[in-house]
Order: sequence, then structure tokens, then C-alpha cells
Amino acid sequence: GPGTMDVTFLTKNVQINGTQFKILLQNGQGECALIALANVLLISPAHARYAQEISRLVRGKETVTLNELVQTLADMGVQNPNGTDVDKQQLLQILPQLYSGLNINPEFNGSFEDGVEMSIFRLYNVGIVHGWIIDGDNDPNSYEHVSKYSYMGAQKVLVQSYEIQKNNAQFENSEQIQSDAPYLKSFLARSATQLTEYGLTHLREILVERSYAVLFRNDHFCTLYKNNGELFTLVTDPTYRNRKDINWQSLKSVNGSQDSYYTGNFIPTSLERTETTATGQNE
Repeated sequence: GPGTMDVTFLTKNVQINGTQFKILLQNGQGECALIALANVLLISPAHARYAQEISRLVRGKETVTLNELVQTLADMGVQNPNGTDVDKQQLLQILPQLYSGLNINPEFNGSFEDGVEMSIFRLYNVGIVHGWIIDGDNDPNSYEHVSKYSYMGAQKVLVQSYEIQKNNAQFENSEQIQSDAPYLKSFLARSATQLTEYGLTHLREILVERSYAVLFRNDHFCTLYKNNGELFTLVTDPTYRNRKDINWQSLKSVNGSQDSYYTGNFIPTSLERTETTATGQNE
């Protein structure tokens, strides 16, 4: 909307596995795709050479504006080897949508519906993943009914199924709709956090050790990292800006019950400030 470009993001100094980085923190919007993407570029060693411009942008700054961030990313996109036929004006149009809300459609087989949004991640060579996946190994029957759908496709089928039952509506594939709807309904109810045990295992398998990706979940996006076989998401909540000891949150459980905070060097820490966390881990 108007005035969007006045939006600003705070920065935070973090130390990850002994190296100093500066990351961007989310603002009122929650975790947006723009911040998740920018943070992968800022901290992933695989992107370091190519990401010098964005590193320079945040280096000495306490805050970065949305406008600066979008301009910098657009410049990088055009210079990128993948970006030979990229239109800078188009990038300047699309990048702000990564802040205001991106239409991304996850498919329950682990992929995403392809579109201009996906091409942005490809342009910057940043993987985007999700774990909202139906388990084909333990429930082949459900898998058959669910895996062919995306989230938006499933919504449509549930609406149509309701129309058939309530108003005797007719659709070309009414039989298919009625057959799949109960399975979709059940799967969506079981995976309310947009993550499944199967999906969590899948994410652990596809991420290479010490590599980064953007994780889509609950209409939010965060920076995902694999360390020692375990998954962690980067903490970008400004509440913890002055907590040098809170940099990661583990992603071990679908319902969040086992998830806890870690330092940049992957040492468990707690929300309560104890003497040891306040002093020991910042040396």
C-alpha cells in the first residue's frame, strides 16, 4: 500500500559457528519471505561472494529501509548469472510483495506450484521448502487421495464438496471430489501447524549439512539451517534483539513442544536470563 517503502527493519549482530554476521529482523508483519531470503543471502557461506552488496548495505546500519533492501536485491538479481533475461522493473514490482505477502501454494507431495514467486527464489539460488507433506509410506490410501493436491486445490475441493452435499451442485468430476474431500479434510485437521512428522523427516533428509533454505509454514517464511543433522530456524523476532544468546530455535516437533532456543553456536539457552547466559556465552 502507500507508504510501504518507508517500512524499516532493525538489524542484529549474530555470531554463527564463530563467524560474525549481521541479520535483518522482522517487523510487525511477522516473518516475511523478504527477510527470510535476505538472511539466507547474508549468512550462507555458499552465497557469500554473490551477496557482497547486501552485506555492504547492512554492515554499519542499525536499521535498513524496505526501499534500500528492494533496490539492492534488484541490482543483485540483474547482475546474477541466472538473471540474464531478468527485467529490473519487474523485480522492483515483485520484491516488495515478498514483504507484503506472497501467494505461495504448497503441494502436499512436498513441492510448490510453480509461478513468478518461485522464480524469485531460483534467481537468488535460495532453496524454498515446506514440510506440509502427506505420509505415503504409512498411509498409502490417504496418500493417493491427498498427494495430488495443493493447499489451494484442496480448499477448492472442500468448497465444491460442500456445494454438492448442501445444494446438489453438479461438477464435472463430482465423484472424484466426493471421494477425495473426506481425506483432505482429515489431513488438514491433522496437520494444523502446516507440518507433519513425515514432512519434518523429509526436511532433515533434503537439507545438506550446514546449508540454508527458506522454510514456508503457516503463511510465514523463516531461515532454516541444518546443523549436526538437526534443523534450526533463525530467530528474527525483534523482542530478542539484545539477547546475544538467542539466535536459533530448534525445529524438532510438529506441535512445538520440544522446540527450544540456542545460541549462534548451537548451545542450548533459555528465555530466562541466568547469570551464565548473560555473561558466559557472549565472550
